[in-house]
Amino acid sequence: MTTTVTRMTTAQQVSADLTEVVVAAADDAGISQRRLSEMTGIPLVTISRTFRGLRSMNVLDLAAIADALGTSITDLALRAERKRAA
Repeated sequence: MTTTVTRMTTAQQVSADLTEVVVAAADDAGISQRRLSEMTGIPLVTISRTFRGLRSMNVLDLAAIADALGTSITDLALRAERKRAA
């Protein structure tokens, strides 16, 4: 039996890291996916798929989520970069 390991591209890894940071920030703020959907206008199914890693965030969604979380895209990106560097 052969096991194949699929390596993520840098863009995929950055997206995954950014998603992890956003999920953690929402959890830390006590904001559920449903509430985040209400606050941002992003459909709940979209947030759910994003948080499960089934789709990448676009910049407009990321900006709306950052605003709802009381932070900025820059702050979220810096957190993701620090995570990658650790």
